[in-house]
Amino acid sequence: MCGSEKYFVELHPVKQEMEETLGDGHVLKVAGQGVVSLKMKLPDGSVRRCKLLDVLYVPALAYNLLSVLKVAENGKVTKFDDNGCQILNLIHKQGNRKRNQVWKLVLPILQS
Repeated sequence: MCGSEKYFVELHPVKQEMEETLGDGHVLKVAGQGVVSLKMKLPDGSVRRCKLLDVLYVPALAYNLLSVLKVAENGKVTKFDDNGCQILNLIHKQGNRKRNQVWKLVLPILQS
């Protein structure tokens, strides 16, 4: 979700009224949906353009928010540490998502 229209390279108004509930319980109106283009710094120091699709435009939002679930659904891994946040390509996924955003982890049984 993004609160600033200037970050969108493509923005369409929502066809029907939408609201998003934040983690603290506040409910905000969604004004549009589109594509945000940003520059990402790669581990080797180079910079690459990245497009985020289906980003919600929420004008009352004080800070931009990233959905870790959406990142995972697109085959990426989100890693948080003292240096910030990294979005990594996922090579092999262990497990399948079940209902209510719960993941079933499938691991091989090792013989002793």
